[in-house]
Amino acid sequence: MLAQDIERVAVVDSTRTRHLWTLLLICVAAGLSLGPLQFQTISPQDEGILLLYPDLILQGYVPYRDFSAIYPPGTFLLLAGAFQLLGESIVIERLVGVAYQVMMAAAVYLLGARLTWTTGLVASSVMLLVLHFFPAAGAYSMFAALASILFGMLYAHSAAAMHDDGRAGTWRIAAGVLASLAFWFRQEIGVVGTVAILVALHPQTRRQFRDFCFGFALPAGVLAVLLVLIGLEPSFDSLVLDVLHMLPGRKFPVEWSPALFAVLLCVVISVTIAFVGQRWRRKDHLQLARAVAVLSAGLLPSVLQQVGAWHLSYVGCVIGALTVVSLRLATTHRLSRATGQAGTAMLLASIAGAFIVAFMHGAYRYSVNTPRLAVEDRWVFIEDNLYPGDPGRHSDAAALLNETIKVAKPGERLFVGPEDLRYAVYSDTFFYYLLQQLQPASRYLEMNPGDANGEDSGLAADVASADWLILTSRYDNLYTPAAARIPGSQAPNDVVRRLFCEHSKHGVWRLMRRCT
Repeated sequence: MLAQDIERVAVVDSTRTRHLWTLLLICVAAGLSLGPLQFQTISPQDEGILLLYPDLILQGYVPYRDFSAIYPPGTFLLLAGAFQLLGESIVIERLVGVAYQVMMAAAVYLLGARLTWTTGLVASSVMLLVLHFFPAAGAYSMFAALASILFGMLYAHSAAAMHDDGRAGTWRIAAGVLASLAFWFRQEIGVVGTVAILVALHPQTRRQFRDFCFGFALPAGVLAVLLVLIGLEPSFDSLVLDVLHMLPGRKFPVEWSPALFAVLLCVVISVTIAFVGQRWRRKDHLQLARAVAVLSAGLLPSVLQQVGAWHLSYVGCVIGALTVVSLRLATTHRLSRATGQAGTAMLLASIAGAFIVAFMHGAYRYSVNTPRLAVEDRWVFIEDNLYPGDPGRHSDAAALLNETIKVAKPGERLFVGPEDLRYAVYSDTFFYYLLQQLQPASRYLEMNPGDANGEDSGLAADVASADWLILTSRYDNLYTPAAARIPGSQAPNDVVRRLFCEHSKHGVWRLMRRCT
């Protein structure tokens, strides 16, 4: 008996060591393969807010009260803390984004490794490879929310698979904390993810459910207190009403593509396996398959609202990786030891080759030299990521920024938006970040359809309060045809014609000043 116990402990220690080293390998591979992708052009609005909002918070601005934001404050506060500790730069912001993606890959590996080592390895590899098709770098809230939910599913499944003891209670509390933490980053992911975690946990007693609720209440309570301190009305307007106003404008035409078909196929596979698994003996496996189906189906609206590389990648990476887990759950036969070893060797070789291709793909996307032009200290951090491969656009933007710095007085108010303010499809939000000496003239720092251009948005009054305008025609044909092209209020355009005169023109941008 003693020899058997020693042998059993040795096997467990060996398995843990293998998982630890594999997890470390995945994290290193993720960092190396995703690293070159961080040297690509800035996303003017989406990444612009990741630079601007934390900067404004450090200046004393209060989110939702002083500026509108449709996402919860988690990423903005986290980036503000990182900027305060490590320095304010696009490099720090993007490193936080890499950390989000590495945590997603680690969570998927650990979830799959609860079944077999190769399942975790394949699932995490699928996730990292799909992430290479994500067209932008940055610390996007979606990645943080998904990482939290994936770790929550891991702890929920771990609790459901063990005896109802103290350790299982700890895992249930951890699952509740992570489910609640997702609400700090994305509202809709928090809702879908919480349901998926509960399905994986499958609490059958009041104590089990109480453990989850206790963990859930901790981050949720802190977030509730924060929103009360900010103000319930502005918080509700930004996080609920503004989102509802913009939803019709985000319903873009669905364009079929092989990538969309692959995502839909993965969802169908996961849902089918969840139904087929009714006869499985291990109920924790059945609940995990159901949780994967719930999360995969719940993420579909994020894809269908705007079918493009952006949404297909950051949702498809999770759906694809979890489909690997579902397929392994559905596999009942056992491979021989020799076959398993040969398959593992082929798998490792394939993954190594895939990572080499992914790294070369990322390096190629940064193969074009970008002209350097130092304007202000902030340019040191952002200039290489402005418009790689488009020196004309880069020089126009640099000339615009130089001219604005020269003629605008510190403390004056600036508004950035499209030339036709009836439409709010997109904006060069990062100009606010680069022109820190000027105060934002509007709470609408990002242009979201149905929100900023709504009849009762107050945008006209915001524009009227500005000293300077930067208007662009860059996005005149963006999202056409789509509901986002439905015109909104004409009042902001009337204010521009009545109060402002053109100061200078720089390519697709116009710098306008208040008429004297």
